[in-house]
Amino acid sequence: MRPMRSCAPKLTSTPLANITMDSTLNLKQLAAEQRHPDATLGRPIAHDNIQSGHENRVVLYLSLVVLMSGVDLVLTLSNVMHGTMYEANPVARALMIHFGPIGLIALKTLSVGFAVGVLY
Repeated sequence: MRPMRSCAPKLTSTPLANITMDSTLNLKQLAAEQRHPDATLGRPIAHDNIQSGHENRVVLYLSLVVLMSGVDLVLTLSNVMHGTMYEANPVARALMIHFGPIGLIALKTLSVGFAVGVLY
C-alpha cells in the first residue's frame, strides 16, 4: 500500500519557514528582505513602490498648484494693469496700492510657498 501524500505545500528554505514562536526576527524586516534582496546584503532599502507612487502623486499635485497659482498671478496682474478688473482680496489690494505689482508677487509667492511646504 502506498503512503498518503500530504496536500500541504512543502516549506522551502525561505526565511518564513524558519520562524518560530520565540523567534526575535522583526517581521517588518523579514518582509523587507523578501521584497528587497539588497536588504540581506546590508544595502539600504529603497522606498516601497506604493510609497514612491504616493510621493510622485503628491509632487505632481503640488506642482499643479504652483503652476495654477502662477497662471492666476499673471492673469490677475495683466487684468489689473489694463483696468479690466480690480483685486477683490483686501490684503492683496492694499499691497498692490502700497508696493505695486511686487507686493502681489511677494504675497502670492510667500502664501503658495508656505502652503506647498506644509502639504509636502
